Amino acid sequence: MDGSLQKKGDIYYAVIRTFDSNGKPKQKWVSTGKVKIKEAKIVLNDILYNVENESYNEPNKLLFTDFLSDWVDNIAKNSIEKTTWENYKLMIDVHINPYFIGLATPLQKLSSLLLQKYYQFEMEQGRPIPTTRSSEFASFSIFSS
Repeated sequence: MDGSLQKKGDIYYAVIRTFDSNGKPKQKWVSTGKVKIKEAKIVLNDILYNVENESYNEPNKLLFTDFLSDWVDNIAKNSIEKTTWENYKLMIDVHINPYFIGLATPLQKLSSLLLQKYYQFEMEQGRPIPTTRSSEFASFSIFSS
């Protein structure tokens, strides 16, 4: 397995070359989201490392619900107070994931419109929108981890 960088427009893409189970070569293009080659090289190296260690999830295939569950169980649990973690876990398991699991939303396709629809659904169910302070985790904590 190896990889290189290719530029499309202003963005660099990581081109990963691997082999399938039959030994046939495969090539996968992944956006680094970077316009500077130095930053793109760092992303490429991270992708290659994760592919090599079988811990790479293609961004367009990682579901929002899987991301949330992984985040709350593996990242938040070790970095926040226990009671805060319990509240996050409850909100994700009881409210957020049941709504989004039926939509099968890839993380990269999550949009403010989808979040607004979710909030509207919660209000229609008679559940008030969480206060700004308690809902910060959904918009800031998760994506800054």
